[in-house]
Amino acid sequence: MKHRVHFSLLAQALAAGVLAVLLGARAAGAATVQTILNYSGPLPANTTQVKVENLVGHVQVSQGSAFTVTATVVAGGSDQAAAQTLVRTVKLETSESDGKFIVHVFYPVGQYDSYSYAGSKTSGDSSDGDNNGSVCFLGVFCVNGGGSSGLRYQDTGVRVYTGGQRGTPLHVDLSIQVPAHMAFAVTNYVGRSDLDTLQNDMRVKTASGDAYGSNITGTFSADTGSGDVHVKNLTGDLSADTGSGDVFADGFKGSVNADTGSGDVHLSNGSGPTLSADTGSGDVYFTGVSGDMKFDTGSGDVHVRNASGSLHASTGSGEVRAENYTSGASVWANTGSGDVSLAGNLSAMRKLYIDTGSGDATLRTSGGLSLRLDASSNSGELNINLPGMRNVVTHRGSFSADFGRAEGKGTISTGSGDISVTQP
Repeated sequence: MKHRVHFSLLAQALAAGVLAVLLGARAAGAATVQTILNYSGPLPANTTQVKVENLVGHVQVSQGSAFTVTATVVAGGSDQAAAQTLVRTVKLETSESDGKFIVHVFYPVGQYDSYSYAGSKTSGDSSDGDNNGSVCFLGVFCVNGGGSSGLRYQDTGVRVYTGGQRGTPLHVDLSIQVPAHMAFAVTNYVGRSDLDTLQNDMRVKTASGDAYGSNITGTFSADTGSGDVHVKNLTGDLSADTGSGDVFADGFKGSVNADTGSGDVHLSNGSGPTLSADTGSGDVYFTGVSGDMKFDTGSGDVHVRNASGSLHASTGSGEVRAENYTSGASVWANTGSGDVSLAGNLSAMRKLYIDTGSGDATLRTSGGLSLRLDASSNSGELNINLPGMRNVVTHRGSFSADFGRAEGKGTISTGSGDISVTQP
């Protein structure tokens, strides 16, 4: 047994030694070079929108008196000559069509179909069954080197590895200035995009990278595969579509439409005509907002706090919970098995509909209701007690009554859950 232990320790030591030697040799012989490419020419007279396309890198966008693009090309190689050869393969190409002016960062995808990027890892696509950039020895000792994203660029299939050593070491960081009031779009497939202090309609698209927008006057649209969307101080409508990324919006004035696959949606300190969140399995958090709120989740929960406006919520198995809530004229909630809990001033309701499969329905209102309420539960308990109830009709598992002036209509129905309507 001791021999086996010694052999195991020796194997680990040898593996660690081989790793150190190989990484040390790679580091000792590697070289990195940079070069700067610029576009600062005048735009065609009929330009109404500018667009920039990049494969991988960090993008920064700010306001300027003219449209300019500064590209920092970063390339690596086994030695200085190899890195210099690689860095010269990148160039800026421009085109124009129907009022749109495009700056495209050309990569040598015909020569290299995989790239490495040492930027912060935001996702890992391992569906192809590889080791996501891992370095392995003897098939048993592996070091995780990051994730990867497969995509098409310049009509060619490429893969970008993040945080590891696989792929051609080449990326381009962009610093862009855009004149005010000109529509702008950027596609940065892998890497973070930062857009700050702008008076423009903005559109960001990425496969694997976060999008940050702050202090923007204009519409903001973001489409990501696995990256998060962060927006702060936006005056304009927000549209965010992510696969697995989260959506954060704080301090906004305008409508919001957030659609995620598995990501959460957080809206805070804002107002708009319509505030909509649609998730597959992600949770939704609305705090300190006002507007017509709409929620649709598969299994995610809905949390509303210090908010006002109408509410329309549909969940598969998630709960709907509103605290310190000032209702609008319409409140509608449908859940498969989740609870529905509303607490606050519900006096403005004129249309109330709550339907759950097995969840409880709980309403605590600080203001008097003005509607005709019908409530029923197949096997749950009913506790409905508000001042001034009239025309009360009760049967086993059902309840009806008029509240206040009965100006509206309310229905609460559950399969096996309890129903409670009270006033503190």
